[in-house]
Amino acid sequence: PVNVERGRAIYAEACVACHGEAADGGHGGGPTLVAGLPAESIAAVAAAGRNSMPAFARTYTPADLNDVAAYVTTVLANK
Repeated sequence: PVNVERGRAIYAEACVACHGEAADGGHGGGPTLVAGLPAESIAAVAAAGRNSMPAFARTYTPADLNDVAAYVTTVLANK
């Protein structure tokens, strides 16, 4: 099972600088993450990286990245 609270902590640590507090993008060049993207896509891009975004697969486990994706899609996308 995913741990949304762990996802929140990781998001605050690694994602907020570029994607913003609400994951609406525009901060540090990061795009919005709350435009209906599925959690699987968010986790995959976080693992592999894209454009200027680094790959986080060596920093976080797949479970950690799934937690972040769940936080984005269940909490931030519904604000």
